[in-house]
Amino acid sequence: MLPKATLIRLLQLRSFAILGQLLAILIVHLALDLELPLAANLTVISLLALINGLFWRQIRTAGDAPQRLVFGHLLVDIAGLTLLLYLNGGYSNPFSALYLLPLALAATLLSSVQVWALTGLAAVGYSLNLFFYIPLPHYHGILGDQFHLHLLGMWLGFIIGAAVIAYFLVSMSRELRRRERALNDAMAVAGKREQLAALGVMAASTAHDLGTPLSTVQMLVEELLEPAGGQPTRARENLRLIKSQVERCNNALRELRFGANRGLLSGEDAIDVEDPVDLVAELESLIDEWSLMSPGLQVEFKQDQDSLPSSPACHHLPAVAVDTLRRGLVAMLDNALDAQADRVVVEYRCADDTLLLRLTDNGEGVAGHVIENLGEPYLTTRGEGRGLGLYLIAYLVDRLGGSIRIARRAQRGTVAEILLPVLPLRPAGEQHHGA
Repeated sequence: MLPKATLIRLLQLRSFAILGQLLAILIVHLALDLELPLAANLTVISLLALINGLFWRQIRTAGDAPQRLVFGHLLVDIAGLTLLLYLNGGYSNPFSALYLLPLALAATLLSSVQVWALTGLAAVGYSLNLFFYIPLPHYHGILGDQFHLHLLGMWLGFIIGAAVIAYFLVSMSRELRRRERALNDAMAVAGKREQLAALGVMAASTAHDLGTPLSTVQMLVEELLEPAGGQPTRARENLRLIKSQVERCNNALRELRFGANRGLLSGEDAIDVEDPVDLVAELESLIDEWSLMSPGLQVEFKQDQDSLPSSPACHHLPAVAVDTLRRGLVAMLDNALDAQADRVVVEYRCADDTLLLRLTDNGEGVAGHVIENLGEPYLTTRGEGRGLGLYLIAYLVDRLGGSIRIARRAQRGTVAEILLPVLPLRPAGEQHHGA
């Protein structure tokens, strides 16, 4: 199969060829005053124009073109040229070299069998014109004699042939580069899906392996908390903190197993936007919980100053969008803490069609290579990091049609933004078939 654009270019070339043939016949007949079989020439040209019009009508609803269709196009060109040469001097016509044009196009588009078939047909047509043709009338006028007119025709034929071949090859080269880029993009997406599928398997396996020991730790902590009178207050506070953190780990593992089962880490398009969630309440709760573990980092949470005073949309958002923003916020807060920041401003904005989450910190600033390669796996500035945090967030955001922007501040620190389109909520019970 050949792209539809190739067939369109062939039809465009034939349209120009038909127009050029018509002009050439009229100029020779009227301006140079040579008696040509005008009616027969116009009949052949009209027939070619009719066939070209039928082809134009056909491709309006066609997809990619099979090679046999392109073979038919070029066969029509060879047959039409053979008839016109028969009517206008046969092999002595300087435009007989135009047989090479459909052969050059065939060599770039068709199989070797089809190319040799067209070559044989062109050779037969040219050979017939050696013996069967209507001679051109003798010419002697403003352009010189018959020989000079022949040389002029050869020059014009070369110009036309060179221009047509250059146009077509340049167009084909551009189309090939476009298809190569599309193929590379598809391969990159496939590679990313394979990486995420591997991460999904690892996530499910890790969640399974950690579930049992965490449950054991939780059970032991609860047993230690039971004898109320035998432990100091400080020890009981530490045990309660351990218990809360174990519960947090268990919740994270449940989300991990849930996400892996739904395909969130395997590249599948299983996006559910059924349940509305309050973004503001979720982010406030997350920041409070995160701050308990990192009291050295002051986090200010507020509405973006460019937003309206009230944003009702923030209280009825799809769960998948809120979950993605939560994950992104945790990743960016962790990065700000690693960058030695002591203050972070988190701003949100809910417009009619866009969600914005912006984090501004006063840390050391993100490295330049991280900004340039945002979204690539295993990219980290921490010696103990895995380089998967921003990679997974970038993937989840991209799946929802959003984007991530990270930039260094002029003085000190980093500005990171997550932009998401507002996904429509589905009525409960409606089947979803992917994003």
